[in-house]
Amino acid sequence: MRRAVFPALPAVLLVFMVLSSSIPTAYSGSTSVKESYFHLVAVEKGRGEVMNAAVKVYLNGTGRVEITSCCRIARDTLSSLRVALIDAGLLLGIDPWTINVRVVINTSARKLEGPSAGAAFALAILQALSSVKTRSYVATGQITPELLIMPVGGIDEKHDAACKERLLFIYPAGNALSNKSLALPAASLPQAYRILINSTAPPLLPSSIPPSPYSKLFEGEARRLMENASAVNSSLMEEAREAYREKYYYAAASLAFRANVEQAWRNVESKVGSSRNPGEAARRIIGKASSIVSEAEKKVGNASPRGFQSFILLSEASYRLYEAEDSLHEAEALVSENPLEAAKQAVYAELRARTAILWATLSSKVSGPSIRQDLAASVAYNYSSIIYGYADSVAADFNQTTWLKEYRDSLRRMYEALSKAYSEKRYVEVYGLSLGLLEKASTLLDLSMAPGNRSASYLNALWEIYSVLGGTLASLGRLPASSTLYGEYAWFLRGNSTEALGILLSAVDRLVLERLVSMRIIASAPTPLTTTHPIQASTSAPKGESPAAEVLVYGALIVALSSLILGAVLLAGAFRRTGRNSRAGS
Repeated sequence: MRRAVFPALPAVLLVFMVLSSSIPTAYSGSTSVKESYFHLVAVEKGRGEVMNAAVKVYLNGTGRVEITSCCRIARDTLSSLRVALIDAGLLLGIDPWTINVRVVINTSARKLEGPSAGAAFALAILQALSSVKTRSYVATGQITPELLIMPVGGIDEKHDAACKERLLFIYPAGNALSNKSLALPAASLPQAYRILINSTAPPLLPSSIPPSPYSKLFEGEARRLMENASAVNSSLMEEAREAYREKYYYAAASLAFRANVEQAWRNVESKVGSSRNPGEAARRIIGKASSIVSEAEKKVGNASPRGFQSFILLSEASYRLYEAEDSLHEAEALVSENPLEAAKQAVYAELRARTAILWATLSSKVSGPSIRQDLAASVAYNYSSIIYGYADSVAADFNQTTWLKEYRDSLRRMYEALSKAYSEKRYVEVYGLSLGLLEKASTLLDLSMAPGNRSASYLNALWEIYSVLGGTLASLGRLPASSTLYGEYAWFLRGNSTEALGILLSAVDRLVLERLVSMRIIASAPTPLTTTHPIQASTSAPKGESPAAEVLVYGALIVALSSLILGAVLLAGAFRRTGRNSRAGS
């Protein structure tokens, strides 16, 4: 019996081996795995240390990230990997929620913490997905949702460690490096990637930005706000008038709005400050603001989006309504102990509510491509959850001043409101609060930037990112709405780098979210659209197999089936021989 079974065993084993190799290939997507090896650098006890690392990118995933190491990984380090995955996906035109990333780090450290590995993670993911050969390097820098590479600590120690290993050192443009041997600065992820692939492509800086089709919608509002604050003799009003003359109507309206706030606060100081009963005066102002906020709630609540652009403009109205409601609640809480501050908050709530009414009205005048609101809200909520965790963990590393504590509390309240809106399926509000949360999270960049390094390099890097993302969306027929208004506003303010930087950050934030939503909508469409690679690197499709991979899979299945048939024939023959031998022996 034993000898009869053994001739068939090789065939059975062959069948098992072929099937075990072909089935995972056909169904688990194991051929859709991209891998690259890279280096990380950290500072341990005042000395730089270069660590070996590897990244595996699994296509057909769910956006999951994981870091495997013998040491403990801090939350902000894991958050930086999540942001790095999103940034890399944006540049390659791949939906970040269709790929998983696993990083393996070889280190003797007890704990890895801080967001400074973000740039290295993003570059490693880009390298794996694009399958291009790069020079040996090590990178450091905090990666942001806007694809910027921000300054980090211990820069000289990290550079020394890279030099000892004879590795090119890529570092944030905002850091001052004492010795620049074997080192190149980068202000953004696209710039860092071009360094790796030895590309000399010039930055995509717009020579000018033509007024957006949405800007004209603000012409009447800009004129009204300027007339309302005509008595204000300030630089804001001068800038507003200049913007209006140059037909940057959204910029004119925004600047005039700020002038109106200043004028209203001065009036409140005079009215409440001179009153015999400041509390009662403040309550009257709060009552008026409350009626305007209620009017805005009805206007926004009754509006219905008619397409992609209409949805975004109505979402902006929802965000401004949240700001008005938040300021009104603060005014009501402060009225007893600080009537003047309560009155100021009420006045801001009233003015903000009026802008919410304006945006809701504008949303009815545009349409755009069709949009699945539930899908857009889901992407916005998932992305905002990641950014909220990232921003809060980074903020926790700073000295907890009164301002920073208030900032974190404000961010938390907004995220709680966002989560509630998502659970109640208020999709427009979800998207609008996501825009607000992204704008508020960008404030961290002011804390992260080294003094004196916030202007030229990062402003130019942001213009490049704005052009890449905006151009891609325009090519898909999804011309950005609010983001183009913010970009136009930033371009008008380009002479004041600090002002322009803050506005442009908000423009890019919106572009990032609009691009993520477009990726998901396009992926779910019957006929997916193709995009031109913004940084000219080859990519693999996020879903499905390549033709070559399909041939290999089918070939493996044919071999497996043939082996199974051969094994069955051999096994049957062996049993027949065993049967004859058994009958002869008896």
